[in-house]
Amino acid sequence: MYAQEKTGMSLQEFMQRWDEIGPFELIDGEVAPVSPTKMFAHTTSANRLMYKINLLTVSNGMGEAFVEGTFITVPSTDPNWVKGSRVPDVMYISAGRLSAYKQANPEWESHPLALVPDLVAEVIAENDNYTEVMKKVTQYLRDGVRLLWLLEPETRTITVHRPNSKQIIILSGDDRLSGEDVIPGFEIPLTEIFG
Repeated sequence: MYAQEKTGMSLQEFMQRWDEIGPFELIDGEVAPVSPTKMFAHTTSANRLMYKINLLTVSNGMGEAFVEGTFITVPSTDPNWVKGSRVPDVMYISAGRLSAYKQANPEWESHPLALVPDLVAEVIAENDNYTEVMKKVTQYLRDGVRLLWLLEPETRTITVHRPNSKQIIILSGDDRLSGEDVIPGFEIPLTEIFG
């Protein structure tokens, strides 16, 4: 019987590589460099969404959204091993989960976030490959993301994905984006994101 090889890298190696090559995602053991987008609509959509979420959640102590923050996944048996990492355009974490994470991880400020967000939003770029985007959606939901939004500035649409649901909702025009049970009370028209 053969021992199964671990996918990923040590936390120390992850942090060292980040310093050497810059931002990257770790997907199925492969390092995928991440670079900023050249399309300003991409940046604008992500920033507007983050701002709108935080307008409600930060002042009410509900949680906080971040733009292009990194999170890693670690096995429960070895917190010093990185199985994977992502750099979503926007991620949101509830206040209770974030507070518990910080209390349990005294070095949280000097390490990558080892906590899967409650919500992730990805802004689709013009050169994104549909198959790769859907792989990313599947992985986010498998990792534990509770609500995922795909923003498409070119078509001014948002596709809503949830774990364990075959139903995909596509919002457009005058539709309103809802935080559902992940961000209760959050609801805005798409025009406030796409301008």
